[in-house]
Amino acid sequence: WFLMETRWMLYLEENQTLKLLPGVPRKWLEDGKKIELKNVASYFGPISLQVNSNTNIGFIEATIICKSENKPQRVIIRLPHPEGEKAVRVTGGVYDAATESVLINDFDGMANVKAEF
Repeated sequence: WFLMETRWMLYLEENQTLKLLPGVPRKWLEDGKKIELKNVASYFGPISLQVNSNTNIGFIEATIICKSENKPQRVIIRLPHPEGEKAVRVTGGVYDAATESVLINDFDGMANVKAEF
């Protein structure tokens, strides 16, 4: 059960939406830290994710890859600032400040997201 809860903290599937980092602790995105998933198994096929935190110079960036024929239609990635700041600009998707998440509609198998604080 612990392993499933850990998986859900990092990624989970809901209908045609892939949710990334929905339960990740803020502390995991302190400056200089990275989160990386390489070809993890999902209902959508293998998924890779790389997140780099550079909050001391004002941003967190992520790269998402899922080249499967069964890739998700949408991706939602949560990128919480370690000190609770809200992004002032986001590229690569639509930002929701309430959930600290970026929505990527019409996901084509690869996306780059950058949240600036």
